[in-house]
Amino acid sequence: MLSFKKYIFIFILVFFRLAIQAQQEAMFTKYMFNSLSITPAYAGSHEALRMSGQIRRQWWNFKGAPLTGLVSIDGVSRDTRAGWGALIGYEKIGLYQTQELHGNYAYRFEMGEGKMAIGIRAGGTLYQNSLTDADLGDPGDVVYAANTSFFIPKMGVGAYYQDEQWYFGVSIPTAVSIKSGREFSVSDDKSYLRRHYFAHTGFIFEVDKGLFLKPSLLLKYVKGAPAQADLNIQAYFNNLLGLGVSYRTNDAVVFMAEVYPMPTLRIGYSYDFTTSRLRYYGGGAHEIIVSYELSNEKRSRSMRPGRSRMRDIKHF
Repeated sequence: MLSFKKYIFIFILVFFRLAIQAQQEAMFTKYMFNSLSITPAYAGSHEALRMSGQIRRQWWNFKGAPLTGLVSIDGVSRDTRAGWGALIGYEKIGLYQTQELHGNYAYRFEMGEGKMAIGIRAGGTLYQNSLTDADLGDPGDVVYAANTSFFIPKMGVGAYYQDEQWYFGVSIPTAVSIKSGREFSVSDDKSYLRRHYFAHTGFIFEVDKGLFLKPSLLLKYVKGAPAQADLNIQAYFNNLLGLGVSYRTNDAVVFMAEVYPMPTLRIGYSYDFTTSRLRYYGGGAHEIIVSYELSNEKRSRSMRPGRSRMRDIKHF
């Protein structure tokens, strides 16, 4: 007989699998450190070659709980007008897993004190259900007799503006998706995947010598699920250490930290303290990110005096 915790776990997995039909895009607490995950227009925004790796473990008390990983690389053309990037993602929830690959392109142009970018993303996701790995009470259950998989091509769009102290972006990471055997349509009601709408903004300012604050906000909406907001604030000390807190509505309070062993290397960590009833059974979430950036001397020379230190730590 299953224990009470196992019943709870089965309920959570079923609930989460149903929720995936509405909240289908992978999400990270530290999205603001690699916004390429939510908008293709972010590609090339650092005007340097940048590589990042990110991993998230949700509800770590449960076996088979969500595990999400992301690897990305992006850069910019010599004239800085074109940004490019690639994303490789992985997610596993119980017997269900996805693998995705996307290419990103952004056209960038000057606007006011900063630059505006319009981006497009194209790629796809492989969905797999390892049903034969299930631990069954009835080994003869035909539903679990064979694994299933299918591939869905996708396309997304976004816009992103940034200057030396402020940024703003809007995006639909999956604007169009196509599933074999279904009528092609840009309508949400006929598409296999729901469109997720994102809007994010943030700015950075100097409080005292060597102390900077960066508040930021992410708004998320998808049809069939409640709208959600991430409210964040981070403090940076002497360009070596960053500490912050975040609140995700109806979900979690988050502690964030990051260190800079060298100017081009960043290591970050966050822990989500779940605020819903799931905290009694599944625990919170751990997330780690590592990024490395090859410096761009042309960009450094183009900075206005006194701004280089702020530009180094803002990591929009």
